[in-house]
Amino acid sequence: MNCPNCAAPLRPIAGRKYLFCEHCSTFHYPEASPETAGSPDRVIRLGERSDLRCPVCDVDLVSATSEGLSLLSCPQCDGLLATNDDFSLLVRLRRAAHEGPPAQPVPLEPVELARTTTCPNCRKAMETHPYYGPGNVVIDTCPRCKVLWLDSGELAAIERAPGSRW
Repeated sequence: MNCPNCAAPLRPIAGRKYLFCEHCSTFHYPEASPETAGSPDRVIRLGERSDLRCPVCDVDLVSATSEGLSLLSCPQCDGLLATNDDFSLLVRLRRAAHEGPPAQPVPLEPVELARTTTCPNCRKAMETHPYYGPGNVVIDTCPRCKVLWLDSGELAAIERAPGSRW
């Protein structure tokens, strides 16, 4: 995403819900913008193409942000790639800030556990397993690269799941 004032790239600020332009020193608050429209996970797609491919759609992932953290997102399926550390922080921030009622747990679909995905970084098979925190979702992890893949809506399910809010 580029600055609406000068068209320079905007940079996410860790722990903040805004982007900053280092060129003209302006702030951009994208919550009410079209960049998050249609994203059940409320992720802001910045749009800069990466060299990594979506493990589901095999299209180029693009830069994205949520809660000031850098992520990669698929423009086709809305899936997310995050480092383990950023995912952990993102879950803590989102669950702590969630004010709505908890969502009713949905049982895991066994067919989701049978899927195979390839790590966008090392191109080796990812491990597909239930997320061991709240939310009853299946995630894909690469222990070699310390990244994980979330399908569209899984971050929102984790955020709204019943349980401790930290």
